[in-house]
Amino acid sequence: MPKFEAAIAHGPASNPLQVPAERPADGVVDMQTVTSISGGKTSSYMALKYPTDLYVFALVRSNHPELAPTNSSLLAYCEDKSPGFIGTYEAPETLQALREVEQMIGSEIKWLSAEYALEDYVFGATDVPNYRSGKPYLYNKRTRFCTIEQKIKPISRYCWLNSDGNPVVQNIGFRWDEPGRVEGWNCGNDVSKIATSCGMKPTDRWEYQNIEWRVSDFPLYRDRVTKLDVLKFWENKSVTFPDISNCVMCPIHQDSELRKQRKLYPKHYAVAVAQESAVEGHYFGSRSIVERTEDPGFDQPSLFSCLCSDSK
Repeated sequence: MPKFEAAIAHGPASNPLQVPAERPADGVVDMQTVTSISGGKTSSYMALKYPTDLYVFALVRSNHPELAPTNSSLLAYCEDKSPGFIGTYEAPETLQALREVEQMIGSEIKWLSAEYALEDYVFGATDVPNYRSGKPYLYNKRTRFCTIEQKIKPISRYCWLNSDGNPVVQNIGFRWDEPGRVEGWNCGNDVSKIATSCGMKPTDRWEYQNIEWRVSDFPLYRDRVTKLDVLKFWENKSVTFPDISNCVMCPIHQDSELRKQRKLYPKHYAVAVAQESAVEGHYFGSRSIVERTEDPGFDQPSLFSCLCSDSK
């Protein structure tokens, strides 16, 4: 596979927020362009300001029907976008934002998902090759298989299969005021282990390859777009976004955010408590979810940034 260079920043554009008439051509020619939309403000802004060939959203699935949107219209939208939809760990405001932004873009946002729901990974009930099974295990700040298995892998496999096995150019929503995230990026982030041979039959074996499935581009960083620019853009637009994060009861949240989400989404909180109880001796964080949401005197800071959320 030939090496491709990202059309990243050789310095920011002279006119911030101006959409370039043509994409930079630093070795990126005739490659399909993709935007992954999380349902937050920054990725939605990027989707509108920097059009691409494809728009995708990776759904964190749940087998709990009580975690489905209570709004019948929104539920019908989810069932249409993701056949077999039961429930999700995405905030209902995230799902509503996707519907509204899709209308603003005027192009389809393709919903993707893993073969298994998140609980299947927690309780080791998957048949995913090379993945632990049989032993319950919680996602947390370090394991983060919610992001890896439910977000990154479905997107990478879809993009690879739908570009004839060629890399795509994916817009990454790191802003100008997030230089550490851009500077910390490396080529390894553009490689994913993708199944290239099916092992569904007993006589067959799964085969995986490390595929360079994308070239990362950082248009917001290149054009010096900041958080303030994004917030100003959405000020007078009636789009529904989640207050805290795209995902509910994420262990990366600060304790104060978890306490707020416990009140906003009691059913999601109940599922999180039940999972911790089932996986005895293990927590989503350094303390149990009950302790983190009941003690207002201590706020456990988050030392990790979430890669699948941009609602703030």
